[in-house]
Amino acid sequence: MSRRGGQGLMFHHLHNHPVGDTHTPGWRYFPPVQGSIFVAHLEQILSFYRAQIVTPEQWRRGAWEDPDALVVTFDDGLASQRLLTIPGRILPPAAEWEPGDAPRFAPSLLDRLGIKAFFFVYTAPLRGQPVWLEIDRWVRTHPAWAKGEVDREFTVGPESFYAAFHAEATARNLPLVSAPNGYLAAHPYLSPGDRDFRYWRDVHLSGSEYRMVMDALRERIAPSVQLAEFLTRLWLQPQDLQQIVAAGHTVGLHSSTHPTNMGALSRARVTQEYQDNYAALVNLGLPAPWAMSHPSGSWSEPPLQV
Repeated sequence: MSRRGGQGLMFHHLHNHPVGDTHTPGWRYFPPVQGSIFVAHLEQILSFYRAQIVTPEQWRRGAWEDPDALVVTFDDGLASQRLLTIPGRILPPAAEWEPGDAPRFAPSLLDRLGIKAFFFVYTAPLRGQPVWLEIDRWVRTHPAWAKGEVDREFTVGPESFYAAFHAEATARNLPLVSAPNGYLAAHPYLSPGDRDFRYWRDVHLSGSEYRMVMDALRERIAPSVQLAEFLTRLWLQPQDLQQIVAAGHTVGLHSSTHPTNMGALSRARVTQEYQDNYAALVNLGLPAPWAMSHPSGSWSEPPLQV
């Protein structure tokens, strides 16, 4: 978003079960993971800023120049974002329920607040191609690493995963070093372990070295999960995106495979990423995208013409 004008409220993962809640009636169960936000807290945040929030179309028409304007974005096309647009089923008290009663539904979260948002989607999973970035995130936030510990932010602690990654890399003669001082300093919510892991992934190890270590760890905790299963487990499906558009929201570009360091890629590769992204969305019958969000805030200059 423009630094001279309005700003974006950007969200990714959501969960609908608070810590200690063993069963919450809902369309689908999305447990808390590192970085996810409880939908009730999301509603509080959006309600607080509601008066400043503009629609994507207002943003397009110039609201982005207003320093007080805010636009809401949900990035990566993640399955938990269904919680934003799916009406919530109301379960009446048992004494009021009668067999054959039609289910009652409350408006979806965004409809309740009267908010229209951007959904920036990377599209390789929609073409049947799992993206390792999200699969790896599922692996490193898997409860198996946490030894049953959950911190105050509803997050399955990742530090034990980072220790396992370090040990696996060392066993494969891939010595790791700590991230240099100042690395990712603009992201104060990252722990030292988070910064080290991102440094190993994005800078220190080659792509093939990183993949070798992550594959070994994935096989250790989820040997029976096939890659194809992740396509429906982790990402929105075509019908979800069609429903999002039908509800009045705007689907935009976010690359095809979500490179974590887009700015380091060749101009040709970046152009191909967005051309593939654009074609995949249009081929689903969605409106031609007119907006984009760069993965991880990394981009190249000058601006692209897709």
